Amino acid sequence: MAVRVEIVDALPQALRLLAEGRPPVHLLAGGTDLLVEWRRRAPDSGTVVVLGRIGELQVVEERRGGIFIGAGVTHAALRDSALLQARIPALVAAASGVGSRQIQSAGTVGGNIANASPAAD
Repeated sequence: MAVRVEIVDALPQALRLLAEGRPPVHLLAGGTDLLVEWRRRAPDSGTVVVLGRIGELQVVEERRGGIFIGAGVTHAALRDSALLQARIPALVAAASGVGSRQIQSAGTVGGNIANASPAAD
């Protein structure tokens, strides 16, 4: 059986694939953890939903007096955000300390939360 790869442009499309995709369904944004896992043992079936084109997952903005950070925001985007530099400098400092520049450019907030690796930054 083969792995089906679906590149999506909108959140409703991703949610539909999560509901209807051939199990197991893997979500791929930055891929810093998932691709390492696959180097050890690549999946032989299932669906990979690539989320990198969904703009609404990649926003850092002020909303209703708070700050909204999308799950697809990279550590580099956190580090470089003028809004966060002004309002939450501790988060900027934390994002600046995550891995290398390459990891910061690829790794996402949602990926780190979802993976919850004890070895992760």
